Amino acid sequence: MITPNELLINMLRIYSPSNEEHEIRTYIYQLLKEEFKVDKIHIDNAGNVIGIYEGDEPTILLSSHMDTVPGILPVQIDNTKIYGRGASDAKGPLASFLYSSYLVKKIENLPSRIVMVATVDEEGDGKGIKELTNTLRILKINPAYAIFGEPGGAHVITIGYKGRIQLRIKIFTESYHASSLNAPNAIESMAHLLIMLKNYELKLRTANSFTSITITPTIIKGGHATNVTPKNCEVVLDIRVPPTKPINQFLSDIINILKSFNNSVKSEYVVEDLTEPYQSNMATSLVKAFRKAILQEINTEPKFIRKSGTGEMNIFAHEYKIPIITYGPGDPRVSHTDNEYISIEDYHRSINVLKRALWILSSAPF
Repeated sequence: MITPNELLINMLRIYSPSNEEHEIRTYIYQLLKEEFKVDKIHIDNAGNVIGIYEGDEPTILLSSHMDTVPGILPVQIDNTKIYGRGASDAKGPLASFLYSSYLVKKIENLPSRIVMVATVDEEGDGKGIKELTNTLRILKINPAYAIFGEPGGAHVITIGYKGRIQLRIKIFTESYHASSLNAPNAIESMAHLLIMLKNYELKLRTANSFTSITITPTIIKGGHATNVTPKNCEVVLDIRVPPTKPINQFLSDIINILKSFNNSVKSEYVVEDLTEPYQSNMATSLVKAFRKAILQEINTEPKFIRKSGTGEMNIFAHEYKIPIITYGPGDPRVSHTDNEYISIEDYHRSINVLKRALWILSSAPF
């Protein structure tokens, strides 16, 4: 029987950046079908793997992503840590979900139905989680609870994520010789617009990062010759919004700034992503089950956190009005870095916490 460490190391040795998940998808499919012996297994139109351990209600969904950011890292193990791309984000959490669901269903005979999902493209455009809601409807799966896998630590429960707006803005002007005095310049105009947006961000900033908006330029392009003023400039903005007001109100504010800027130059924009923020209800059976499981397993009160990024549970939560949290081993501070690792103790503790929480949920009202 494969051990938890062997499972994670096998997954880490498979390079799987977004849109290159074929090999790890095959590995997880074969693992679930042949070794963990799920009752049913599917690969959906996006490439997500869905393994079903049949049982009674409540149906509990466990989902974590199998893709990583680009960049190959050597897989290493010492007495305390396992190193490799995805060790923290999120092959560690995914491995803990895979192993704990197998143990409670096939070894401990948990009566509840467990749906184990490995999604694609979380680090990309999120096509895996966007397709998953359609897949569950086709399979007639209606989960009562959903747990999403991301690093936080075995004693940590993530109860909130900011929303996200991805906005592409283009500015157009006439071109002149670069030596022309006071000639319009699309790059300079874009710089002025970015300053206006930064002032808007600062006006709304609070002492808490979760309740603050951030507007971050991530890609910028402009100009076509070294001796000609640029006639166009394009920027992509990554905007993270708190749940302090509806996301469309933030978007409206930003569009109004852009419209006020249009008096001097021509511009256009495209909203490429709009993901609502999400906060879990602390009073649900799901949160209570994980709190109890952490107290029993680690003998400490859980730490509840709200992250400034955006997770898969945001998208899922606005399709399914059910209790949802994010949980998983790993230190998010080392995610996406060249020193990515997971604590072996934290990894094993999370498996035990998950087992306890699933048993508690199995008998909880829903």
